[in-house]
Amino acid sequence: MRDYDFQNSPVLAEIDGRRLVFGSGKAGRVVAWDRATHERVWSRAVGSHLHDLGPLPDEPTAVCPGLLGGALTPMAFAHDLLFVPVVELCSRESAVTTPDAFARPPAEGSGLVYALDAKTGKTVWRRAFEAPPFGCATVAGAAVVVPSYDGRVSALDTQSGRVLWRSRLPAGNNSCPAVGAGMLVVGAGARYPGIAHPVAEVVAYAIGG
Repeated sequence: MRDYDFQNSPVLAEIDGRRLVFGSGKAGRVVAWDRATHERVWSRAVGSHLHDLGPLPDEPTAVCPGLLGGALTPMAFAHDLLFVPVVELCSRESAVTTPDAFARPPAEGSGLVYALDAKTGKTVWRRAFEAPPFGCATVAGAAVVVPSYDGRVSALDTQSGRVLWRSRLPAGNNSCPAVGAGMLVVGAGARYPGIAHPVAEVVAYAIGG
């Protein structure tokens, strides 16, 4: 059994005068369509892919993306780039069994963030994370902010993927940051195994000088 919902909220943008819509989901794929003609403009695989197409065997085998993997949460758009958080957590699946999505603890996963050229779908840069990004990518000015399950908050340069700033929350994260009124607001509350005494808090960071 595979679980490949195309579940994330679509992103609408205009690129070189062309009105496009972008979608992503648990199959680890990002797709762009022309909103006027409904033509598919491009499709790109992100993250690891193994035994994710075609019939599954009767015996359990490694499948990537797994049941809790792929483009699990919403992507962000800015500067003609799409920023896609990807969870790397493969599963063992077969054609005759229904595996438990939590058979592998979520903390065993890792993550990636892709910056894709919105016009072509080509990878501009990619950055690896030690823990899975179960929250959203959020753009604040020239930075894309990505929280991860281990409670780290990373701000990456939108053009290069270079780490601009990092902080650590008092608990794990599996939610989306918000930006407004000169602040970046991030929720902490997920029980990440590496944090011995998690504290549920909402943390606000000042943006800019």
